[in-house]
Amino acid sequence: MLALKGLVLVLVIVATSKAQVGGPGAGQGRGQGNGGPPDTIPCTNAADKMQACRCCMQSNCPDESWEEGYNGNCYKFFPASTVSDWNAALAHCKSLDADLVSIHSEEENDMVFWLARNGATTVADGPSVWIGFTDETTEGNWVWTDGSPVDYTKWFGGEPNNFHGNQNCAEMRVFHWSDFYNSKWDDRWCTDGGRSFICKITN
Repeated sequence: MLALKGLVLVLVIVATSKAQVGGPGAGQGRGQGNGGPPDTIPCTNAADKMQACRCCMQSNCPDESWEEGYNGNCYKFFPASTVSDWNAALAHCKSLDADLVSIHSEEENDMVFWLARNGATTVADGPSVWIGFTDETTEGNWVWTDGSPVDYTKWFGGEPNNFHGNQNCAEMRVFHWSDFYNSKWDDRWCTDGGRSFICKITN
């Protein structure tokens, strides 16, 4: 009889241990059982984005329509139908407490290209994307509209050339027939239409 009672006690202890291990939150990822964030893989570059990784749930961005990317900054794509030209795109970004995107590395350039290429449902949504680079104030002195330093450029060969004068706003090629041109920059007339654009919130 004592042996039987001992066996029952052992079985109760084992069952209790299993219940604690497999209780609420088990198998849901680190931290979810106690209300913490799930397991995540931080998206810090364009390559991560292309692999469709799961970004950190605790985003610094205003809402889910923004992409958290390079250095924790927030980016949002808008199709060409949103505004009429470069200045209207800049004003739209400013209205969101953002700015036209500035680019500071090859990695960030790749991400902007990826966002523009994947944000467009058709080529008409934006064969090129406006970026916040301009020499409208002083010809030849290119500056970012958000005031950040000019520490990276990716002009296509021979650009900027101010073709026929007053090409004071920069675009990135997105859907050029030759991939050699894509992701490279060109100076355009600021009044040109038919361009998508990307707003950026620097964190």
